[in-house]
Amino acid sequence: NFSIYKNKFLRLVSPNGGESITSDTTLIIWTSVNIANVGLQYSLNNGYSWTQIVVSTPSTGSFRWTIPTETSTLARIRVYDVSDSATYNDMSDSYFSLNSVPVSNVRIDNPKANEKSSSERIISWEGSAQLKRVKLEYSLDSGKNWILIEDNYSSTKGSNKFTWKYSSNIDVNKIIVKVSDKDSNFYKTASPKQ
Repeated sequence: NFSIYKNKFLRLVSPNGGESITSDTTLIIWTSVNIANVGLQYSLNNGYSWTQIVVSTPSTGSFRWTIPTETSTLARIRVYDVSDSATYNDMSDSYFSLNSVPVSNVRIDNPKANEKSSSERIISWEGSAQLKRVKLEYSLDSGKNWILIEDNYSSTKGSNKFTWKYSSNIDVNKIIVKVSDKDSNFYKTASPKQ
């Protein structure tokens, strides 16, 4: 299969959402037809505001981007036709992480699913060097609403744990626990250990 374009065409290929970029540079890739030069921008807040990467570069299909020092889990890239940016532009389909790998794993050690008697649980997670403080929450309605456990808990690189003493009338089979990075919107969730 192939496509034929009589007029202009522009589409961003990568990064297009879901990536975790922690290297010093990354390749921005796009496809275009009948476009001489493109401009490139990045956003750290899911497209609410944009910062210029390059005002104009030949539309060769790729550009080596030197990653900024900012950290974000809501980053996006935008590419646009320099001669007609309002008509021909495209951005990442979803957000990606930039210099942020704060939580690699969340585990609930206690209680196990179907266990009714315990009123204490250990929330444990693997943190990165960037992760300094976390917020711990739980939900009883599949993540629609969250109830605060701890607002500002210290986290270090490697294994971390927090002992949560909770009310005995909570149905542990319905609990979802969330560990969030205090400095970004990145989070991980976990249900009772089977």
